[in-house]
Amino acid sequence: TRKASLEKAKLVFMSFSPSCESYFHIHKGGWSATWKLRPIENVNIVDMAEERRASHFGLLARSMIERIQTSDGDILLLVQRRGSATSVGCRDCGYTEKCRVCQNILVFHESTKSLHCHYCRTQNPFSGQCPNCHGVLMALRGAGVELVEKEVRTLCENKTSHDIIRFDGESEHFISTDRPSRILIGTEAIFPHVRFDKTTTIIFVSLDQLLAMPEYRAQEHVWHCIGEMHYRGQKNADVFIQTHIPNHLIFRSIKEPDRFYRSDLQARKAFDYPPYHYLARYLFSDQAQEVARREAERLFHHLENTLTTEEKKHILLIPPVVLHPAYYRGKYWYTLCAKLRIDHWSETLILLNTHIPKTWKMDPNPLHVLS
Repeated sequence: TRKASLEKAKLVFMSFSPSCESYFHIHKGGWSATWKLRPIENVNIVDMAEERRASHFGLLARSMIERIQTSDGDILLLVQRRGSATSVGCRDCGYTEKCRVCQNILVFHESTKSLHCHYCRTQNPFSGQCPNCHGVLMALRGAGVELVEKEVRTLCENKTSHDIIRFDGESEHFISTDRPSRILIGTEAIFPHVRFDKTTTIIFVSLDQLLAMPEYRAQEHVWHCIGEMHYRGQKNADVFIQTHIPNHLIFRSIKEPDRFYRSDLQARKAFDYPPYHYLARYLFSDQAQEVARREAERLFHHLENTLTTEEKKHILLIPPVVLHPAYYRGKYWYTLCAKLRIDHWSETLILLNTHIPKTWKMDPNPLHVLS
């Protein structure tokens, strides 16, 4: 917008799923625009809590099983995690398998019978025994792409009209299929391989995992995922969302999009997030975790003591926190965030940057805070 103003050029925004910032500027910030948010059609909420109350504990709801077994067109199942189980824990002592390098929870891959860390790329064989108490009651929790594929293959043993293909960034690329229809199972990495003109059924298997992320943009990310599937899919394609929280704001807003934007912006305003404040993130890393932590704390206290009272009126400093994953690319990472008053953010950001050492990295207007 600033560039268009300087060049006196006409600026046109086009989106099937506008951002919360765009909604704010158009409705409250003075942008001139003509638009109307349309309800998302053909989206069906599948209450998995109701499935559990009916004593059905499978990965897929009964209606989804019937749909997969009877549909003639392409079917797309979107899963948010790779592997077979997203975590492995001991039923006796509560121990959870974590990466020895970066302390992230390990993912179980049934195809290799091993535990993978998808951040630092380490692999460990799965012994089936707890390394803490040596118990053998190990529980596999959470559903990944491999487990969903296994269940779909079991359900479709007698269904010969479809090829079943998994794609999650680790599996092999697609080969030409012998059958005219496909059942595709994968993470968002599968999008370039989907024949949306032939896809009649789209199933979000586990969107709840994304909503549990501790990021202020988490809800908006899920909203865009649903909007993208609605936009890409053919007009008569049906979108199904399996969830344990059917009354969540996201799902209540599908027929009334303005509700989502108003509610999400209200929460951002209460916690001083964009578009009500400008967010700047500073990153520091070191091979030694204690060095990274001390430097993050040192800079925070330095800014607290150096900035004048007048400058602090425009800057809200957030104490340093460890990033996720904490260990990445051979280093430990910490972040320090600053929320700047929106009416003076440009000048304030320049002032703040003069206090930041060159050993730090800057991420202006970040998409994520903790990752």
